[in-house]
Amino acid sequence: MTTALSAGTPMVSMADWMRSLALALLSLALVVVPARLAAAGRAPRVARTWRLTGRNRAAVEYDDTPETRPVSPSLMVVGMIGCAAGLVLLSGRVDSQPAYLRLLIAVIVAVALVNAVAAGVPAVVARRLGLSAVGVVAAPRALVLVAGAALLSRFAGLDPAFLFGVVIGLVLPHGASTVDRARLATVRVVSLLALAGAAWGASALVTVDGTFGTVLAAEILNATTLVSVGSSVVLLFPVGRPAGRSILQWSPLLWLGLTLLATTMLFVLLTPTITAWRTDGGAGPVVFAVVAFSAVCTSIWAWRRYVE
Repeated sequence: MTTALSAGTPMVSMADWMRSLALALLSLALVVVPARLAAAGRAPRVARTWRLTGRNRAAVEYDDTPETRPVSPSLMVVGMIGCAAGLVLLSGRVDSQPAYLRLLIAVIVAVALVNAVAAGVPAVVARRLGLSAVGVVAAPRALVLVAGAALLSRFAGLDPAFLFGVVIGLVLPHGASTVDRARLATVRVVSLLALAGAAWGASALVTVDGTFGTVLAAEILNATTLVSVGSSVVLLFPVGRPAGRSILQWSPLLWLGLTLLATTMLFVLLTPTITAWRTDGGAGPVVFAVVAFSAVCTSIWAWRRYVE
């Protein structure tokens, strides 16, 4: 990750940006829109109950209720950041132990910085909107997305990697309106993109001379850029509970603009991989997977729309 952005600095050509914009539009048409269509007609989720042992199964399986100690929220946040950093390292192979330890430190700092911005900036804006009772909570389910993005990068051979690292969520008061939630979601995505731009620009100013300090600084900036951009792309995905769903319902044009900006930045960062695929033809499996995903999602939507 020391030289992860060497081919993706702000000095890339206009042709690279235009190609990345075209790929962003293509991914929007083949991935985002079909996924949204497939999820739009999904039936509401019914709460699951355990009925394997009969209708009269006891709600508590203990003679005496076990005593449980509440886990400190601060400890949960620190643990989530550490787990996310460890999962991010699955995205690539590290050759030596010193490089692994240095990269682990860099990723921990990057993930902590990304989560501080993703949670802190919206919390400050929420107070200005009159939402004073905004809390911060660890989101363990986000680790599934962290691991999924890292493994996708590993098996697809993405270099630089596609990373996700936002594992801290916001808890809004019950009085928060849909517009307030959409505004805070927008602030969250914009703050991550701004952080990515700042780290990306700063990485171009760091001269790596082989010393521990410069190499660590380069890895922190590169990891921050990759995690920020990747997290923005995932958060804008309008399926499930990400920020993109609330932004899309509030302002479709704003969601479209942010999505195109985030995915264009992502494809610019992936310029080395795209160039390598054009040389050796390694994009075949990825193209097949994308087309198959689009076909399956479109078929699900068509079945629900015209058959059911």
